[in-house]
Amino acid sequence: MKKVIYDLLRDDFTVKEIYYKDDRLNYLETFKKTDLPDKSKELAGNWELTSTTPPKVASKNSNQTISTSKKSNPISTSRNTIIPKSLIIQISHPRINKLYRELKDLDLRVFPNSAAITFRVFVELSIDAFIEDLKLSGVNKDHKLSKKIDSVTNYLETNGHLDKHKLKGIKTAISNPNSVMSIDTFNSYVHNKHFQPDPNNLKLTWDNFEPFILKVWDLI
Repeated sequence: MKKVIYDLLRDDFTVKEIYYKDDRLNYLETFKKTDLPDKSKELAGNWELTSTTPPKVASKNSNQTISTSKKSNPISTSRNTIIPKSLIIQISHPRINKLYRELKDLDLRVFPNSAAITFRVFVELSIDAFIEDLKLSGVNKDHKLSKKIDSVTNYLETNGHLDKHKLKGIKTAISNPNSVMSIDTFNSYVHNKHFQPDPNNLKLTWDNFEPFILKVWDLI
């Protein structure tokens, strides 16, 4: 709330920056980790502004039963973009950040080719940024994409950042050339004039790559 209030007080902040839903999602991307609430300090009850004594912090071992009504999650592939619009990734490199935002906006019903090529570029540049920023040895941006992915996945698994289950999707990309999310498929989006990208396959590929991409940008 503190960040929101300070932003609203800025002379250069206008309503049009958060007028539409997509604008508000983009605004959330400006939040740093230090701007987010500490969920470990969740209160045990409601706190009204007129209250003089706030409720105590909820105990993790409390037997208190909280009744909540939740909507079921929609099927992941029901979206029309490769990256879900609700997903927020803090990306510090300006051009890669623009590619990420385009992948949240490009409608696969209209721009499947543009989205597929942008996806391919986004993945490789994200990996290049990781290799450069963390100074991984034995690999550089000039190596083939499969080699770079292999080096980064090994680093993440060896250092305990992701386990083999969360890396399964990205590892399939370099181990199975016939997979819909293989590197060969990625390259065909760019170089094969007879190969048509399938919107559902693109979304499923992102869903399988997502844990890997999120961890890459979390560590940069």
